[in-house]
Amino acid sequence: MLRLLVLLSSSFAVLAALTACPTPSEGEGEGEGEGEGEGEGEGEGEGEGEGEGEGEGEGEGEGEGEGEGEGEGEGEGEGEGDPNDEAGDETAPAASGGAPFTFTVDINPVGDRDCWSFTANEGDVVHATAIDATCAGSTSDPELELFDADDVTTYFDRDSDSGDGYCALLETQLTAGDWIICIEEFVEDGTLNDVTIDVTVTVPVMLGAGATCVTGSIAEICDPALSLECRISTAPSTFTCVVPSVLNDGDPCEPGTTANVCDAAAALECVDVDGDTTFNCANPDAAACLAVQELNADPMSFTIGTTDLTAGGCAFTARPETVLHYQADAGIPLQNLRFTGVGGVNALYVRTACELTATQRDCTSTTNDYVDMLGVTGGSDMYLFAEGTADAAVSIDVTVTPVTLLGDADACTIGDSAAVCGAGLACADGGASADVCAAAVFTAGELATADPTWTRPGATCTAGLTAVRYDVYQVANQGGAAQLTAEIHAPGDPALLACNFDSYVHVYRDPFDAAQPTTGCVIGDDDTGPGTCGLVSTAIAAGETVNVVVSGYGATSAGTYELIVTAPGTTLTVTPQ
Repeated sequence: MLRLLVLLSSSFAVLAALTACPTPSEGEGEGEGEGEGEGEGEGEGEGEGEGEGEGEGEGEGEGEGEGEGEGEGEGEGEGEGDPNDEAGDETAPAASGGAPFTFTVDINPVGDRDCWSFTANEGDVVHATAIDATCAGSTSDPELELFDADDVTTYFDRDSDSGDGYCALLETQLTAGDWIICIEEFVEDGTLNDVTIDVTVTVPVMLGAGATCVTGSIAEICDPALSLECRISTAPSTFTCVVPSVLNDGDPCEPGTTANVCDAAAALECVDVDGDTTFNCANPDAAACLAVQELNADPMSFTIGTTDLTAGGCAFTARPETVLHYQADAGIPLQNLRFTGVGGVNALYVRTACELTATQRDCTSTTNDYVDMLGVTGGSDMYLFAEGTADAAVSIDVTVTPVTLLGDADACTIGDSAAVCGAGLACADGGASADVCAAAVFTAGELATADPTWTRPGATCTAGLTAVRYDVYQVANQGGAAQLTAEIHAPGDPALLACNFDSYVHVYRDPFDAAQPTTGCVIGDDDTGPGTCGLVSTAIAAGETVNVVVSGYGATSAGTYELIVTAPGTTLTVTPQ
């Protein structure tokens, strides 16, 4: 009996000490061990040692003790822990348990990121958001990054503000395999509190013919196996899955729709030819081109017509035009031409094929101004559309300047229109030496409506204009260090002296990321080349690869072009991206 009382007394003392110690958390669990600690809570347990006993109690206090024993216990409670220890980075992500999944975490300290792994099947679409209490108001800025688990050095996709305000929303199509998604603070100079990442992975819905669709959606797509595309079936904004068709000259059409379109390659447009409110595919300039006047004198006098023939390409007003034909002197192999309006020519533009708007080479909408045709081959045909007041007596002055052709390694001056490098050559920046004609790589391209857009930087690589179309070319130096020159011109321009639109050219270190247009930017240019042609020059190291980005000056700049790159003393390869 005495031994039992001693044991019970010891048990109560230990229990009082344990229940008096505060702890940062309470929980459930089973275990065995030995140690020291402090905490607060309730529990039941059994143990073996020098005695046996059961008891419950609450209290606060501090104490230290040592002992050995085994026991089991149960209890419930709430506590706090560090969630940042529960999700690793992209090299050691936490298991998500499979999509869909949702986690709420703190991104703390500065530079912290939390990542989770998941698996996708071929063609699956991942939809992920990162939202906290203040990102919708553009105060905090969470960012999502998606990695292929086989390549965690380069993100597959990322987003920081496609949701409300600065909230992140990422949606993209995946290939089969393991993926990793991470959340972090956008510029990694702040922290995030209670930010929730929500991830779903779904199989895209295939829409059939006639189904309503949303252009650009990857969650619901018109079935490509049926050759369906999401097009405007009813103007102005009803999109339907259809098999698009190209309409021919004279076919009925509906303005503003894209399901069935007039053949642009044949310069056809959906127009009301005879004013009876019915629309057919036709070339709006066809009638005018059947009644051209010959521009066979200098100056050439004529009378402006009475019909508004075309909208032109230089913000023309709704005024009548007259079409004139001019043929360059066949006795001059290469020449520059200037056409100047006199006596009330309100606008003037030039094409090399009368009915084809894509062949427009230069234009002006300033009264009595001029247009230049540079590097014209002798015998070439040109068509001038002269706009003015109906029945006004006006004239066109023509100035002809012969052009000297230079050979390989001849000294040249970039932008000089009077002496130009011959076929297959371009005037290259000689660096510390004189500029010379050198072999060039020519690559044809086009800035079109379907091209991606970016925020185009300026010449000094600072922030510029938004929603500008762009194309990217990877240029690899196969030899030693050299001076790289990159410029664009109109395709087929024998003297490389004209552009079809106001252009911009930039050079970027590899890799290029259009989402970060000021990162890696080396140099840019708007019109150092002739007219509105962009031209840049910069050093390229031995074996280096750079990216040349061709874009328009603004959101409406578009057209065909030819990219010309040179680097005397080395060999370049150019690959469209």
